[in-house]
Amino acid sequence: MPRSLGPLRLPEPRQLLPIILAFGVSFAVLVYQRDLGASILLFALFIV
Repeated sequence: MPRSLGPLRLPEPRQLLPIILAFGVSFAVLVYQRDLGASILLFALFIV
């Protein structure tokens, strides 16, 4: 059963965890390399 956060419905944690993990990895690349392009490319690779 999806959880809700105000008017938004959140997916199950099992489905949300890979997106959060990909965001964390791409953010770590952004901090390490100080390069937004590589970070967005890595995040888009995991999302698509």
